[in-house]
Amino acid sequence: MEEISSSVFPFPFQEGLLHFSGPPLLLPINPAAANMKNFDPLLNQPPPPPPPPPPPRKIMRRDVERQRRKEMGALYKTLLTLIPLHYIKGKRSTSDRLQETVRYVKDLKERVKRFRARKEELVMMKERGGGDVSTVATHHDSSSSPTPLPTTASSPSLLSSSSGSNSNMVGEMGGSRVAVKPCKVGGVEVTLTIAPPASGLSLSTVLKLLVAHGMSIHICSSLKLNHTILHTIHAQVRGGRAIDPSQLEQYLSILIQNNDYEVFSI
Repeated sequence: MEEISSSVFPFPFQEGLLHFSGPPLLLPINPAAANMKNFDPLLNQPPPPPPPPPPPRKIMRRDVERQRRKEMGALYKTLLTLIPLHYIKGKRSTSDRLQETVRYVKDLKERVKRFRARKEELVMMKERGGGDVSTVATHHDSSSSPTPLPTTASSPSLLSSSSGSNSNMVGEMGGSRVAVKPCKVGGVEVTLTIAPPASGLSLSTVLKLLVAHGMSIHICSSLKLNHTILHTIHAQVRGGRAIDPSQLEQYLSILIQNNDYEVFSI
């Protein structure tokens, strides 16, 4: 037995003592690394750092764009309150409403040019006649339905299904004159030159007559030259109907000729 053990273990052997050489099976636990996620005890490496936050410039751009959208929305709502309803009625998309806004601005420019020319004309008339000028701007749009006036052979209805003639309708009654012509932007322009004895005709009577037949008064200017009064009225028809300038001229001619204005009172 001793020979076998000596051939297998050529080195001296002591009983009760075991010795193993080689790498340790378990590594000591690092308390700091134990709390880290994705910690690899074999590699002993910390997890990768989190991605850096976005730079402040990108955050600033996002905030600026959000603020810009809010301001544009507020400006768009304000713009809709400034446009007349008949321009944007039935238009739901933003592009259509903006196109109607452009058209409204162009119409306003045309009206400004026309009124500027009219102002220069009135100033020249004042300088030649030596009278005083009084200008009245009014906007009257009655929501109620117009009160129809009695239709007679001498006073037919003003409204017609077709558009009126493009030529000026002029009627003269002694020293007074009536001129009615269509406007480029729609509606009609009525010019009343009232001289004695028809100078008692009040402007309110003429305005009531136009409103009673479904018209909306936008601008009214008056010029007084000695004893002659010149009224210029710009009116439009509500509801998309057309107006005959000759019929309107006939009504106003009767007003000037008769001096009995109670027949046409509202």
